Amino acid sequence: MNDLLLDSHAVLWALYSPAFLPRRLARLLEDASINLYISDVTLWELADKAAKRRLPLASNSVAQFVQDIDGLGATLLPIEQADILASVVLPPHHGDPFDRILIAQAKARNLALATKDKHIAEYDVKVVWT
Repeated sequence: MNDLLLDSHAVLWALYSPAFLPRRLARLLEDASINLYISDVTLWELADKAAKRRLPLASNSVAQFVQDIDGLGATLLPIEQADILASVVLPPHHGDPFDRILIAQAKARNLALATKDKHIAEYDVKVVWT
């Protein structure tokens, strides 16, 4: 595996509580040969929560949170029109539009998705958590 897309909780724990990450995922995050990606939808979701002071792990500062994300060395993955269109025709296993975008992006780009969300595993996408 060379490419890994991080779900929002994976981003938060990687940044602020790495002890919560499974060992395998922690090792992958440290592996320089793995290309890490964070979707713009994840940045949007987490920045919105930080702005509403709902991310105490991130000190509720949007600017600090974005700076911390930059420190992960991940590439931001833009949301393309094709991602939106693919997300709305996925089977209805998962209702969260943010997660549906992540699934569509992972499928289209052949990315493994780092998530503990069991509903995501119901899709034809590689999930890395344990």
